[in-house]
Amino acid sequence: MAAPAQAVSADDLRAFVSSKHAFTLVESPLRGKYENLTLVGRPDALHFDGAGNAWVVEHKVRSRDYPTASDDVQLRLYAYLLLGDSMFQVDDVTLVCASTSRETSERIKRLPESERAAFVREICGAAPGDSQPRKLMKDHFIEGRKSQRVSVATFAYDDAKLQNELRFLSGYWLGKRRTKPTTKPYKCGACRINALGMCPVPLAPFREPSHSARDGKKL
Repeated sequence: MAAPAQAVSADDLRAFVSSKHAFTLVESPLRGKYENLTLVGRPDALHFDGAGNAWVVEHKVRSRDYPTASDDVQLRLYAYLLLGDSMFQVDDVTLVCASTSRETSERIKRLPESERAAFVREICGAAPGDSQPRKLMKDHFIEGRKSQRVSVATFAYDDAKLQNELRFLSGYWLGKRRTKPTTKPYKCGACRINALGMCPVPLAPFREPSHSARDGKKL
């Protein structure tokens, strides 16, 4: 999806932000800190409306429509890094998780650049209001084709939740806690530490992922 994008310099990016016009970035790195940990993220797309609002977009290639808890954390972390970068002048962030089949993903890649950019803008809808469900789920279709479906989950950034997640997830790296063993055998089956025989209590033997499982990873 990012292959035809043009690289942008830091000076050009500042000019985009100062112009107060809408623009979209793809595969653009974000950097920040939590305590003394350096954090780096690379969201699939960032869209800005020029009025202080931004959308963080992540594209998943898989059969599942609804985003996982891990997807939520990933998007919140990107938003945390974006809000922490004063250059972007962002006041409010909306999180967008778009799930597609591999066939639809390939179709998106073949669209002209202008149509891909327009599609990113189309799926960046408003975050749910207080009286709505926490996530808004909506289907979009490539060029009106019902077979080319993109399932989009849109939800608001929750800084309090992200701070709790950062405290827990950073605990190991900051030496504040030991690792927390999984309770799910399938995770042991895919763990490289288990493959090396370094896990004292694996719940299942290591197994190489199948071809179909590898194909389901994010592009």
